[in-house]
Amino acid sequence: MSALKLKVLIAGGGIAGPCLAYWLTKTGLNTSITVVERSRSPRVTGQAIDIRGRAIEIMKKMKLEEA
Repeated sequence: MSALKLKVLIAGGGIAGPCLAYWLTKTGLNTSITVVERSRSPRVTGQAIDIRGRAIEIMKKMKLEEA
């Protein structure tokens, strides 16, 4: 019998959407993940974010602290 494939739709291509997609791939579940974004193209300007506390721990687990 084949395993049930979980279809996941993530609305939002900001910080949280792709991060959720990343962690879902690490669960080992049989998933099909689609990330959608309302904007037609990436922003051409930067965006200030504050990274501290738990966010730093998550970045380390994702091996992004050097990025």
